[in-house]
Amino acid sequence: MGVRPTAGTDDDGPQRLRALMEEAAHLDRGGRKVEAAQRYRAAVQLRPDLDSGHFNLAVCLHETGHIREAQHHFA
Repeated sequence: MGVRPTAGTDDDGPQRLRALMEEAAHLDRGGRKVEAAQRYRAAVQLRPDLDSGHFNLAVCLHETGHIREAQHHFA
């Protein structure tokens, strides 16, 4: 009998990342920038080297007036 990973382990990281990015993109397209930024932020916390996550987070932050934080993610 094999051992199944528990929820929240690294084994579900790629699926969680994909779900966050898809949800963020959907919210972003719908004009829900603050909620999209929350999902993008969670994605880059999960994978700090995710350029597309940082870029999309920066755009949402910029569009909602959070210029300084946006600059950090644009860099």
